[in-house]
Amino acid sequence: MVKKQKTIKKRFKPKLTHHIKPTLSHTHLIRSWPKDYPFYKKIIPQLLYLLHGVIVHEKHSLLTKEDMFKANLKLRKGDFILTGNLHEITSLLIGGAVTHAAIYIGKRTFVQATGDKGVHFTTLHQIFTSHDTFAILRIPKKVKNRNQIIKKAITFAHKQIGKEYDYFFKDGESKYFCSELVNSCYHHAGYKTGLRSVKPAHSWEAKLIKKATGALKALRPEHMINGKFKVVFLSHNLKLRNNKLILHEDSHKETLQHFKKQLIR
Repeated sequence: MVKKQKTIKKRFKPKLTHHIKPTLSHTHLIRSWPKDYPFYKKIIPQLLYLLHGVIVHEKHSLLTKEDMFKANLKLRKGDFILTGNLHEITSLLIGGAVTHAAIYIGKRTFVQATGDKGVHFTTLHQIFTSHDTFAILRIPKKVKNRNQIIKKAITFAHKQIGKEYDYFFKDGESKYFCSELVNSCYHHAGYKTGLRSVKPAHSWEAKLIKKATGALKALRPEHMINGKFKVVFLSHNLKLRNNKLILHEDSHKETLQHFKKQLIR
């Protein structure tokens, strides 16, 4: 009697690699230049946008499930968030713990301005899975006509959907960068935030730089903490010191170790 040989199929196990070289997260080239736009004005905005998309190590959010649970309970319509993506090379260049801003319109939905999509909707889940730090700021309760201000700010945010990203960081309502969009929502609702989206240039050096790009005079997300808002939530890896958001020492060391390992490879 011949015994039937059992054929054992080897299961295919994909090889996992944790070494990821710096890559571009999107096609980070600005193509929507105005007609006959001077070449010298294209250089700095393109460089800033290009660097913004360079991922220097493998992506995994540093935010925890507990952070998301607590943030979800804290969020109210009309709040805005400050977040940081510590996996992008701009976090090393800028040095801030937060690099992005978005306004909350309810139902776990935000309106934000990004370079790849312009002004669009995003969700709490998408924010948490693509960022590493998270802070919630709110208009103080003592503000007169607060509810009306919040409704108007949300209505204005809805109306900006579909507008292009402002690569040149200039004042105006046809295009927006992230912090400019949030600040404009409150300004149009009649709330004086105490912040300017683009600071005026006084010296000739500042005027020359602003002529090439307004990036250096633009309102940075980390500076929005200086506005007339109250901080109501910080993720586990953030703390407020001298009116500035900074990383906890442990989180800062962990992030630097990630960068060093990947850059050495």
